[in-house]
Amino acid sequence: MTEYLFLLGFHIVFIKNRRKFILLISFLMLLFFMGWRDQSLGTDALNYQFQLELVAAGATIDIEPLWYLVNYIVSQFFDSDFQVIVIFSALLILVPIYLSILKSNINYPIFAVFLFLSFYYYFYGFNIIRQVIAVSWMLYALTIYLYASKKNILWFLILIAIASMFHFSAAVGILIVLSPIALRVAQKSVLLAQFLTFIVGFFFISPLFSLLTRFFYSEYSSYGASNLLGNFFLALFYNIVFIIITNIRKKRDTLFYWYYLFILMVNVFIRAPFGNRVILLFGIVQVLVLPIFYYSNNLQSKYRDLYLIGISIYALVLFSLLLGQGGIVPYINSLY
Repeated sequence: MTEYLFLLGFHIVFIKNRRKFILLISFLMLLFFMGWRDQSLGTDALNYQFQLELVAAGATIDIEPLWYLVNYIVSQFFDSDFQVIVIFSALLILVPIYLSILKSNINYPIFAVFLFLSFYYYFYGFNIIRQVIAVSWMLYALTIYLYASKKNILWFLILIAIASMFHFSAAVGILIVLSPIALRVAQKSVLLAQFLTFIVGFFFISPLFSLLTRFFYSEYSSYGASNLLGNFFLALFYNIVFIIITNIRKKRDTLFYWYYLFILMVNVFIRAPFGNRVILLFGIVQVLVLPIFYYSNNLQSKYRDLYLIGISIYALVLFSLLLGQGGIVPYINSLY
């Protein structure tokens, strides 16, 4: 756990540093701790090792094509060394995240990396590898959609396709193109939608989950809803922060829309078994949204550091609640 606290501490110290050299050091540190972690770290590690063995044996397995390709390359050219899979996956997660941060011209890029760490997305990548790769590429697709010229809509679609070929759930990213229509519909019903989804998630999640598992993730159908009281306060925490930001945000655009969807998904799925995997698809946008909102808000400049402090506390509280999930504690490195 010392390594995780060190990473958080480094990014807190340099949270307002804009130098690309510091960002490069940040990238190399995250790559080292993720890419050279012990092969046993993470509850899904054995499953991924078994997939590599099956691909090496020439077996046909039901996994997404690009993840199959990564396994095939490692089996053919790297003697089926699972450590190489771990390093490749770290690169596939971190490169699109850092490209997204650079492309979106965030004033304090280390602040964005700090949120990537403290919201636990980095650490999910130790465990649910395919999905974190997918959401990283989906975030980069969103960045291209927002900050590139319209002629690059093709690149947006290509990137969503790439993300989906690591984990099919990333196809939900196509909803981004519907954001202008959805925002017009939602303008006057933001709080109402929050309230209704909150009610559904806390009082009707069991029948809803039973219905959904008839079509998706049927292997999870035997699981029951998680703790009511603990998740109630956690969801309330997310919603209060969202309401505060809604009141200081200058405009409601695509970024706001995706952040809004994240809150609705929190409300509906926070008690669902493995609901964090659905929430992750939308929550990754916080890595861009919250640093961008540092400047794009109605606060006077002298109060903006209070925003940064408040969001940092919010992130650290969430980190303290999530630390240890996925079987990543204690941290073990393959080199020492």
